[in-house]
Amino acid sequence: MIQKFKELLLLLGNLAVTVPNKLLIVQLGGLEPLIQLMKSSNVEVQCNAVGCITNLATHNENKGKIARSGALVELVKLAKSKDIRVQRNATGALLNMTHTEDNRHQLVNAGAIPLLVSLLNSNDKDVQYYCITAITDNRVKLANESKLIQYLIHLMNSQIPKIQCQAALALRNLASDEKFQIEIVECGGLPPLLELLKSNTQQIILAAVACIRNFLFIV
Repeated sequence: MIQKFKELLLLLGNLAVTVPNKLLIVQLGGLEPLIQLMKSSNVEVQCNAVGCITNLATHNENKGKIARSGALVELVKLAKSKDIRVQRNATGALLNMTHTEDNRHQLVNAGAIPLLVSLLNSNDKDVQYYCITAITDNRVKLANESKLIQYLIHLMNSQIPKIQCQAALALRNLASDEKFQIEIVECGGLPPLLELLKSNTQQIILAAVACIRNFLFIV
């Protein structure tokens, strides 16, 4: 039975790549069985079910339905998985759910923010990237995350350009607030930002400049 579930989920995940199928799967009631399968004790079933949700969540019409379906709670649970494949898929799905204000509120209610911040310290580069990008627009809800600034400063030293860029962008958004500006300076964030100005990647330079510029607007 488990093998059949694995095969069906792989097929469904492949079908969920195209836009018409993304919509049709949700319209036909596919979310509820996927949520139930995310609760499976089998890691392969978890991984494939979450992967399917990740694909479905790339379409704007599905995002609200997924957020209201109870899937976010299960995704947060699976983002804590010891299996890195499950964790990657779950954090990728959570990222896909951050693109509307209402969904960001739903993520907060599901307890996603502290988890995403803690996973910035992951050793997996994909998980790091998904988590940085997912928290970038949640400045108000990040005020009580004590290790956030330290993690982001550390990630500016990553060997992965897109992680460096996203870390600088996240700090740029936080630096709109005087509290965060002070914390960034106290945690030693300015030298790494200045170092990013020497990058060969234009997007990284622009992100660093935008972050530094925010320091000029609050005295």
